[in-house]
Amino acid sequence: MKKQFKKLAVLVSVLALVLSAIPVSAKAQTHPRLYLYKQVRLEDMSVTLGWFQPSMDKVKFSQARKIGTVKAVLKDSYGYICYKFIPKKAGKIVVTIKYRSGSSSVTEKQPFTVLKYTNPVSSIKLGNTEIAGSRFNKKDKINLSYAKFSRQNNALTVTAKKGWTYNGAIIVNKKGKQLSETSVNSVKAKGGKGNYVLKLCFTNDKNQGRVYTEVVFK
Repeated sequence: MKKQFKKLAVLVSVLALVLSAIPVSAKAQTHPRLYLYKQVRLEDMSVTLGWFQPSMDKVKFSQARKIGTVKAVLKDSYGYICYKFIPKKAGKIVVTIKYRSGSSSVTEKQPFTVLKYTNPVSSIKLGNTEIAGSRFNKKDKINLSYAKFSRQNNALTVTAKKGWTYNGAIIVNKKGKQLSETSVNSVKAKGGKGNYVLKLCFTNDKNQGRVYTEVVFK
């Protein structure tokens, strides 16, 4: 009897080890839908899906409709890789993310709605110069005279269209490196033609999607 009990205890222990090695699937977690606007000439806004260690997490991404790509963009010193969703065309999509977390198998779903470029600018005023918002109807980047706006500080006033909020502007160079530490309220072009860029950010009040526009001084 004692011997049989020992055998039973061993079998129970082995069964417990086997069961612990089998991934436990949890109910898929669905995140709130995110809205992204396509840009015209500027780089499209990407969204971080997560940081994973591919060899350990066994992460996989899938989407029913191919309206964007999932790309590994960064790797840290611990071997974690940052994956981002980059939109390619307008439409609705759900990106499914499957990975291991300890002994559990996790499934996350991230819905996206990718919208066509929309002009958020009603008007921009630099010093005494009024820039019509209609200049951004079909493109998100325009050029202004470097010579004219490099002579003095020009106060910046931005009016967003109804349904949009102006979030502020920064200065970047032609490579996209930020030159201003905070949002700017005046402009005096410097650094050479084409190397001083005013980058403005707008948010849609309804869906919180963002659109960027640029003014390049050439």
